[in-house]
Amino acid sequence: MLRLPCRVFWVGLGAACGGACQTSGPAQASASPRLELLALRRNASSGLERTDDDQALFGANYVHPFEGGWSALELGLRAGEFERVDGNETNYVETHAGARLYALAPDAAVRPYLGLGLLWNGRGSARDLYRDDERNRDDDSYDLLAWIVRQSGPYATLGVDVSFGRLYVGAGLRAVCAEGVDLSALDSDDFALDLFVTLGMGL
Repeated sequence: MLRLPCRVFWVGLGAACGGACQTSGPAQASASPRLELLALRRNASSGLERTDDDQALFGANYVHPFEGGWSALELGLRAGEFERVDGNETNYVETHAGARLYALAPDAAVRPYLGLGLLWNGRGSARDLYRDDERNRDDDSYDLLAWIVRQSGPYATLGVDVSFGRLYVGAGLRAVCAEGVDLSALDSDDFALDLFVTLGMGL
């Protein structure tokens, strides 16, 4: 007796979703800012196989398209907690700023993109790459921008966005090079690969 109401429910839900996609299509949604929730796995040594050394991170991105819709500003925050082999837990937090460069026009429902930017994780990141000899140090060059760059590490992302009106889903792979980004207990490193999925909503 419940089959008919269930069918009515699913038919109604499908009609509502179809109407939402028609009133707010990809072209309109791509021009608006959005907030993304994301989950990712970081472990450069284990590939796609699940191991006890996995590092799970969760976070959010703010994506603001530039005029024309072919590129966008991305600001994000990611955090996680990992158990080391000695039983101690390690907290990890990072923030990043960068840009997305899209391969297809804003009216495309599926849009691959290249992301480039800098991240900060409070662990010193790539400061050793920018450290000058103290004897030749020029105080004028140690301004706020130089300090920010010295505390950062670069990243590059290959991802794809799929839009359903104002709803977005996505996935991708990000390469990170910064001090302390891979907290793997078995093989910690300053390079990591992030496999991630996103769920976003236009604002």
